[in-house]
Amino acid sequence: MRSDAASRSEVQEGVPRPPSTAVQIAIRVPAEWLEEAERLAAKMARPGMTSTRSDVLRAAIAKGLDALRAEVDAPVALPKSRKR
Repeated sequence: MRSDAASRSEVQEGVPRPPSTAVQIAIRVPAEWLEEAERLAAKMARPGMTSTRSDVLRAAIAKGLDALRAEVDAPVALPKSRKR
């Protein structure tokens, strides 16, 4: 989320960004995802703080990676061998 005072135009006018390890990527997503991100961004906004669909998509990716990591890292139950 970004403060209304820290608008995109201020960043473009020479206000340096803080150091970050973030990298920019480009991906294709269904139009419905962007519509949902817009809807969620409007609901997430608070007085003095705007929320963009990029904020929403970053949060969704982070939560999705956490869920996927938990699923992939979960121990796999091996079938019990039958005794003969």
